[in-house]
Amino acid sequence: MIYRKADSTNLDTGGILEVIEQRIASGDRDSFLLLVPTRARVKDIEQKLLNASPNGALVTPPIYTLADLAFGLLRRVRPDIRLITDAESSVFLELAIQALHKQNALKYFEHHPGNPRALPLPRGTFETVLNTIRALKRSGQTPETLKHELGQVAKAHPASTEVLRSHDIHLIFSAYEQQLGDLLTDTYGAFQLLRRSYANSGVKSIAGRTNDSSLDSVFRSAFPEVREVFVEGFLRFENPEYDLLHELSLLDGIDVYVELLTQTTNHKLFGAVERIAERLEAQGFVRNDSRSDVPREASPSDSFRVRLADSLFTRSFGPKQDRLDCTSSVHVWKGRTRMEEVENIARAIKVIYERDPLVRADLSRICIATFIESDYTPLFREVFARFEIPVNVMDRFKLDNAQVLSGLLLFLEMANHGIRKRDLVRTLSNPNFTFESVAGTKIDAANMMRVVVKYRLSGNDSDWIEALHDRFEVNAHSILTGEGIEDERGLQDLEREQVEIKKGLEDLQSMRKLLEPFKYPMYPREFKEHLHTLLLQTKILERLLASSEVTLEAGYLEIETRGYRTFVKLVEDLDSLFRLIGAEEEKLGLSFYLDRLRTASLLSRFNPRFEPGRVHVTSLEQTQGLSFDYMFVAGLADSKFPSSYEPQIFLLDALQKDGEQKQLEEERLLFFSAITNWTKELYLSYSSEEEQKLNASPSPFLRAL
Repeated sequence: MIYRKADSTNLDTGGILEVIEQRIASGDRDSFLLLVPTRARVKDIEQKLLNASPNGALVTPPIYTLADLAFGLLRRVRPDIRLITDAESSVFLELAIQALHKQNALKYFEHHPGNPRALPLPRGTFETVLNTIRALKRSGQTPETLKHELGQVAKAHPASTEVLRSHDIHLIFSAYEQQLGDLLTDTYGAFQLLRRSYANSGVKSIAGRTNDSSLDSVFRSAFPEVREVFVEGFLRFENPEYDLLHELSLLDGIDVYVELLTQTTNHKLFGAVERIAERLEAQGFVRNDSRSDVPREASPSDSFRVRLADSLFTRSFGPKQDRLDCTSSVHVWKGRTRMEEVENIARAIKVIYERDPLVRADLSRICIATFIESDYTPLFREVFARFEIPVNVMDRFKLDNAQVLSGLLLFLEMANHGIRKRDLVRTLSNPNFTFESVAGTKIDAANMMRVVVKYRLSGNDSDWIEALHDRFEVNAHSILTGEGIEDERGLQDLEREQVEIKKGLEDLQSMRKLLEPFKYPMYPREFKEHLHTLLLQTKILERLLASSEVTLEAGYLEIETRGYRTFVKLVEDLDSLFRLIGAEEEKLGLSFYLDRLRTASLLSRFNPRFEPGRVHVTSLEQTQGLSFDYMFVAGLADSKFPSSYEPQIFLLDALQKDGEQKQLEEERLLFFSAITNWTKELYLSYSSEEEQKLNASPSPFLRAL
């Protein structure tokens, strides 16, 4: 189902991708622009077009996400603007909250000075506030519009907790935007700045405009030959995205076509699509009535897809004799545990591999998707390594969970409060570190931990050095005089102790020297230089690359190596961020830098390396618009999918109207999209043990089949 503006040319086609394939086949790669929901979809389409190219060579046509397009256009209006990372965004929010705390401006999110912490709020609260601000920006809200909404609610309930909380959110939102200023933006801020740029140029805003020469000029400079903008694969749009599509559709000489999932009268399934269609129609889009049904090669999923589109969630499948028999192509099973569920998937893939030569040539014809990736990602890694199935697990890793980061932060903390037993043991037992002294000799971690435990050292490193020196002198006196030594073996034991103590003292002094540069206030550039020196001295990267074969097979090497590189990149990003906030010429203590690293790591993610020709493991959302020969959907247990509705606790109720119904409709559509994107076979599974429930039920979505 395609929508276009009323004055646009009808498309006589079976779908947008078919049009694009025809254009490329005719040598036309410049007359159109394709917009898709995710970067994964961008890569998928590029790969398919490349595979269809006669010589395996292709000049890729322009394919973008809406967010990437918005920022690209913004940069042409504002070349000085910079898109900040998620990590930098979290730091700016932290600074905004700290500034408000200094002013005693926050009433709900009060600061507790007696409970010092790296973040200005408890970590869980900070992350919720951060997600609330992002949700506001994603929906097109600004501090001004939020203030207006807050004013309406405050008239009816001036002293309510909701108003008090939302008042603080408004202050934090405003302070965050002030922190970004005129030269920085985040992803959804790019949409707002794009609109503001046109408004500031003397052009009316989108809402009341029929033509926008400013946008036309910018768009033409970026895409001089484009006549059509195709939009494909979306299950939802945010307000800023609707506005950008509308704005593009008003440009002279540009036709915009939006393809949605084919609608039927099944409102329970296509409620989310109907809302999109209504919004597009309100902006002047009409249905592309001349679209023809182009014959295509039938697959086992076609009749399945058609039947579900008509009947899924309606409870109107009709008599048993009229139901569709899918037993040869659709398989459902449960495992006693998630581990057993994943092992069953691995066994099924082994069977498919043996019988399908196309899969033997290319395992990426198989996809496994889950709604909650974190529930299954560790299991997929472990089980597929054991079954020797090459796999791309696309779940992004959180940097703050990486051993590299936690080990470094723990080690650096010792520069603040001294070397203490618990911190030292945890640091030295980190498998990624091989400490060397400033002189280049290796620190014997095992000996140092043995000395600390054996001699029951307490206090900090200064106390240890004093205690070890005393013990060394007592032993030396005994060796010299023979006092207390009964035999040759006793003498040898004391001599061994002396070697241990001497090496322990040397290594302890070496660790103090490694930490010495971090004990004093530093310029940001000095902190970065000291940190890079420490990374070299601890030989982290060398240690990672020298990992054992077991580590390699488990995927640990690749994960931790990418975590290390992400951390190094984060340090570089923060160095530029310090310049942006004017702190580059200010000497700051180690705590300032560690706090910023911790905050930035909350939203720092890194992707595992993608290898072609492997089984694809991802989230249901990332499968939008993709197609596979074999599709596995795991984790279809009750209470997991569909998910329980949890409103944003820091967001005004007025901004979450019909939120539960919208979430259910979107997840129904997501389920339908995931279970109809296969051509040969579909596998659906769940575990009967979920969150201590020994007899967990299958998802109501699964029962609806």
